[in-house]
Amino acid sequence: MVASATVDTGPAFEEFAGGEGIHVGEANDKTIGRKAVMGAHAVIASSALFRDGVVDVAFARSLADAIGADRVIAAVDSRGGQVVIHGWKTVLPVTAADAVRALEPYCDEFLYTHVDKEGLMQGTDMDAIMAVRRATSRRLTAAGGITTWDEIDRLDAAGVDAVVGMAVYTGQLPLDRH
Repeated sequence: MVASATVDTGPAFEEFAGGEGIHVGEANDKTIGRKAVMGAHAVIASSALFRDGVVDVAFARSLADAIGADRVIAAVDSRGGQVVIHGWKTVLPVTAADAVRALEPYCDEFLYTHVDKEGLMQGTDMDAIMAVRRATSRRLTAAGGITTWDEIDRLDAAGVDAVVGMAVYTGQLPLDRH
């Protein structure tokens, strides 16, 4: 299992606990391949998957070729219906669903963050998440505003895993459902 953490998409790698995963912000495939050989179970790629406002298919292909598509998790974040990169600062003219469709051949899983709802404790945008779900047959994990067991259950029924942060930290979402 790949450990989960919130990471910046800076110019280097951030290794997760136990060396089980590597987050790639803006890096190159040679460095990724070298780090992956050092024992990482999976690589989470984010901003590095985009160049000049579009999906960088050549980079995604080279990453998949270097370590195997089954070890690539593509992180796609959106705000206002558009993909955002570089720590959610740069808005691209592409939707999350379009990005996921373009990246699907080069990864085994997606991590989708709906930035509009992140940390607000107001619930998530199920329609936005379901649009991404419909765009891919790959494993999908969603984050961003998930605050209730009802949302988690609805996502689970759609085959979507959930990342829950603030709702757990603040006690709004009890870990004991009973």
